[in-house]
Amino acid sequence: MIEAPANIQLHGNEYKEECIYSSIDNFNGPFDYLNYYFLCEIVFDDFSFKSPYHCYFFLRNQFENFKNVHTNYVQNSNSDKPHGDHIKIINQKNATELFQNEEIIYYDEIDTSDVKRKALENINNIINRLTISDLMEISLYFSENPEWENNKLAWMEMIQRDKFRKYDKMRENLKETGMREIIFKMNNDEIDRMKNKSMIKDFLFFGVIDKKGQNYLGRIYMIIRNDIIKNYEIYTWLLTNCNMQTDENLAADIFIEETYYEKKPINNKGSDDKKKKENSNKGGGNHKNDDHLVFEKKMNNYTFEKKEYICFGKNETNDIVCMNPSISRFHCVLYMCEDFQVYLIDVGSKSGTKLNNCICEIHKKYKVSNNDVISLGVSKTTFKININVEKVLEYLDKRECEIKRKMEIMNEEINYPLGNKLFFRLKISNIYYKCNEYDILDFFKDCGQIKKIQLYNMPLKKHINQNIKNIKAYKEAIIDVFDEQTSANILNRNECFLYGRKIYIVYVPIKNDVKHDNNKSTYENVAERYDTELTTKDTNNSIESIILTKGKGADKRSKYQKSKKYNDEKLKEEKHRGKKDKHKKHKDEKYKDEKYKDEKYKDEKYNVRNNICPKKF
Repeated sequence: MIEAPANIQLHGNEYKEECIYSSIDNFNGPFDYLNYYFLCEIVFDDFSFKSPYHCYFFLRNQFENFKNVHTNYVQNSNSDKPHGDHIKIINQKNATELFQNEEIIYYDEIDTSDVKRKALENINNIINRLTISDLMEISLYFSENPEWENNKLAWMEMIQRDKFRKYDKMRENLKETGMREIIFKMNNDEIDRMKNKSMIKDFLFFGVIDKKGQNYLGRIYMIIRNDIIKNYEIYTWLLTNCNMQTDENLAADIFIEETYYEKKPINNKGSDDKKKKENSNKGGGNHKNDDHLVFEKKMNNYTFEKKEYICFGKNETNDIVCMNPSISRFHCVLYMCEDFQVYLIDVGSKSGTKLNNCICEIHKKYKVSNNDVISLGVSKTTFKININVEKVLEYLDKRECEIKRKMEIMNEEINYPLGNKLFFRLKISNIYYKCNEYDILDFFKDCGQIKKIQLYNMPLKKHINQNIKNIKAYKEAIIDVFDEQTSANILNRNECFLYGRKIYIVYVPIKNDVKHDNNKSTYENVAERYDTELTTKDTNNSIESIILTKGKGADKRSKYQKSKKYNDEKLKEEKHRGKKDKHKKHKDEKYKDEKYKDEKYKDEKYNVRNNICPKKF
């Protein structure tokens, strides 16, 4: 989340920290609110603490029993004291309850069971009873939380964001620091006085010691300051501290009905004259007449689709702008949480917020249900909330079906690695060109289990008198299913309309042509049959995609070359050519033998006639 103080990215825009003035490295005096030990209430995951250090102590350590006290002391101080001295110090600090746990307890975001939550609440109360000096004294006897190393940066940011969200004065002071660099600097004397030496690495991570360290606490301060300047601070606080939902597909649609009253004057002169006479007779000529105005009830409706949070307030950047004088610039927020609930939070208003006529505490979240009514300040305007989660449920069902389908395919590939399982194949044509695999899955979801979908584009038919831009392409699909009943259900959808276009479904029998070429898959054979070329897989959908071969003569040529007829003709021609060559070779050899015999006979006849004896070797 945080990379470097000079390279902070927010909403895609780079924010560069420029140190115009001298840096702030002394957290005393006017900057004491930046101090690690500054006393102010901190709420972390609904646990309340007296200071940021109390919260740090709670998150960093794991809480054991007295058996491990001596071992932890030796590890944290590199010295060896008698065991009795440790017990005496713990008793003096009234911290014995922290060492009476039967099992090891530490804070973990994942484990949120009621039993562990109750044990952590007990530890939280004990820590708040102790002072910062007491906590530093007994820190030697605790080991480190195993979750601390991986989460310490995010947890520290949550601590500091909660602090600046709760206290307006601190927020304004931080904003006034402008573009000055903030450095959490510690002296060597402070490090020497630190009894738990294993904590030094934390201070080197969050601060700077003798020009060494990463200063992540200073970076957090500068990021929060930038959020305050750009009015992002409430959003990031909801995101980090309140578990706001970030996936728009999981955000419910919220409909808000605003009811307000508008003053309307009455134009009735006769009644006005009578009232004036009555008032003059009663001696009340100077009294104001309030009967000239009537409050007319009016309503206004707001619709928010797939929005993570909705802001109320006087500022123009809010989603619902309320101009009543009692309403603050940023008054309250409705947001969708990761637990799929909608919550209301008063983000620090001056005149308060009511939910169903009950006053809400500042910075405390309240669950909102359908038909709940929200009112702001002393305004008579009310907001009725209606939450619609149908789209969220549809998305979750769709995602669940997709996960199940992928799991079934994976199980099938594990159980049948050689693809021995039989399946049925169908071809769907004349599909609307904007359709994708999910649309086809949704269209046939009631038919049964679909093994695989292969969707590809068909070539455009060019016409002379028609502009090519106006021609709409269409798609075709090959569907594999596991059973005959599913294929029959899909065939029943033949000539039905999908996105306004009639689709045609035919059964494609799978032949045993694969035996001739075991290296080719059935999908490659289908691709050849439909004059297509197989490409890489789409990793998002795990479905193979297809491209068509291009060129005018390439289509006819490729079809002819790939056809079985062409292969048979070519094979016959080669066989015939081989027979001719063999016959010709045999004829030539026979001719040579006859010629040799004839020459030999002539030589023998010549020798006999001339009485020449043959040579002996």
